Amino acid sequence: MGTIEDIAGRHSTRAYTSQPVPPDVLRQIAIAGLQAPSAMNHQPWRIVVVTGPDKLALLDAAGGGNNAYTYGAPAAMLVAMPVDADPWGAIDAGILVENMALAATALGVQSCIAGMPVTSLKGPDGAARAAELGVPEGYQAVISLLLGYGAQGGQGHAIDHSKVIGL
Repeated sequence: MGTIEDIAGRHSTRAYTSQPVPPDVLRQIAIAGLQAPSAMNHQPWRIVVVTGPDKLALLDAAGGGNNAYTYGAPAAMLVAMPVDADPWGAIDAGILVENMALAATALGVQSCIAGMPVTSLKGPDGAARAAELGVPEGYQAVISLLLGYGAQGGQGHAIDHSKVIGL
């Protein structure tokens, strides 16, 4: 597929098989994130790759476990930003995670951009869980990308052309 087809075909997957995503594919997805533009080219982010049931369970902790937030994905990538990031940091994180989601689609991997898994890294036990996952000190996970092979089919959403003004 080409870029436009990848954009149109990307969808949020919320049920995954247990098939692991190969490390070289995860590396390619992470590199696509690193190629994202950022405000003033500061590139303040860190990407934390999470694999293995025990580590992924840490992302489900605030949801009561049982894949509540990770939907059984065999891998996740956390986008971590400095705790004292400038106001543009959230935009930078969004651009980075979308780059990774599109790269995943191009590589045949399904994904879901998700905020809920990072809630497990907040609160009283959150810092310990974040450290166990490898989030660097002075950083906080702000968004995640769940990755794997979909257990069900899926497709991009319907387009509402009325949301474009002026064309």
